Amino acid sequence: MPGAPEHRPLAVFGWIGLKLGLTAAGGPAPDPYPLPFLALTVSVGGLLLAAMIRIAQRRDGELATLRDQLTLELSLLGGQKTAKVIALLEAFRRSLPDADAIGVGGVSGHPPGAACTSPRSQLRA
Repeated sequence: MPGAPEHRPLAVFGWIGLKLGLTAAGGPAPDPYPLPFLALTVSVGGLLLAAMIRIAQRRDGELATLRDQLTLELSLLGGQKTAKVIALLEAFRRSLPDADAIGVGGVSGHPPGAACTSPRSQLRA
């Protein structure tokens, strides 16, 4: 409840002021000295506040777990998509008849460390 924490001290001081005012005027005290009704009210309010905080923390924990699970699933899905794209590119490279001549494949169409002897690399030299 927005604004409730600011009103609680005012309510407590108002209750005590009302009790002192009625007692000073000679009237009956609505809540005798140890103020059991006021103590009960404040205690119940504290219990309700603690319960609400605990419920909110549990819900936040559940949301964090779901968020982590979704992040993991998206990461795995992204890895699967990347692997699929690489497989498709590799299949496309293998399907080209003159893949080596046009420089499709590893770096310049050759595996790492291999000498480059394609016509294209000879033109650059």
